Amino acid sequence: LDDHPDSVRFETDRAELTRKAPATGHEMMGPIDHFVQFYETDSFLLSSLTGFFGTGLDIGDSCVVVANSKRRAGLEENLVASGRDIDLARSANRFLSIDDGELLAEFMVDGQPDAALFYDKIGGIIENAAAAGSRVRIFGEMVARLWAEKNHSAAIQLEELWNKVAERY
Repeated sequence: LDDHPDSVRFETDRAELTRKAPATGHEMMGPIDHFVQFYETDSFLLSSLTGFFGTGLDIGDSCVVVANSKRRAGLEENLVASGRDIDLARSANRFLSIDDGELLAEFMVDGQPDAALFYDKIGGIIENAAAAGSRVRIFGEMVARLWAEKNHSAAIQLEELWNKVAERY
């Protein structure tokens, strides 16, 4: 798109829109953005995730879902119902579904995230996913899980680690 005559205009228009109002959904995300979704119902979140990952799969992105089993199953069901071939994406290493509790256990030490273990584990996941797609889209519930468990300091530390990973990758 860089050599497209309208690319500069698009970026200018997008910047102007962003100044006027904050993004209200994943549709307004840039190539390297972090989006927090507040929701009241699981069906709303699943609908939002279906759009986020469905679009990603459609354009060749790799998609990584780090969530509880119920959320992952609901998302996969919605993606299949919307015509996406999850099995094909999975076999091409473009769709990865990871249990949030199991992943947390791999880098938590004494109730807090260990930065080196986190970077090693998450970095490997991102690099593996990036090798298969043009970009990587990630949804994770680990921060929310820690917050719900009243481990607020760990949730904040983990959010900071995610921000650093976003800068790196």
